[in-house]
Amino acid sequence: GVGARAGGAFFGEAACRAIKHVGSPELQSFQEFIRDQQQQIVAKIQEIDGGAEFLADPWVRENSEDAKLSAAGCMCVLEDGCVFEKAGVGVTITGGVLTEARAQAMSQRGTPMTAGS
Repeated sequence: GVGARAGGAFFGEAACRAIKHVGSPELQSFQEFIRDQQQQIVAKIQEIDGGAEFLADPWVRENSEDAKLSAAGCMCVLEDGCVFEKAGVGVTITGGVLTEARAQAMSQRGTPMTAGS
C-alpha cells in the first residue's frame, strides 16, 4: 500500500466532504457529524493497518421530481492491507417524507416530530 496520509486523510476525502448538505440546519449538522465519524473510523483503520490507504467513491442520486427524495453518500474501501485484506466504511444520506409511524417512534425517544416533514 501507499500508506496513510498525514492526519489520517484518504484519497477522495475532499470529494466526499464536498457532497452538498440537504435539509434543515439540524439535519445538516447531523450530516457533518456522520461524515466526521466516517473520517475518524477510516483514519483509525488506516493507522492500525499501517500499509494500505482507503480510496473514496462519493456518489449522488438526484431526484428531478422531488429534491427531498435525493440521496448522496461516500463508500471508502481499503484493499490488500498489512492487517486487513479488505475494509469498507460507507455513509448514505437519504431524504424523504417522514411517515406517521416513524414520527411517533422518534417522538417517543424525546425528539418531537411531525409526519410529513
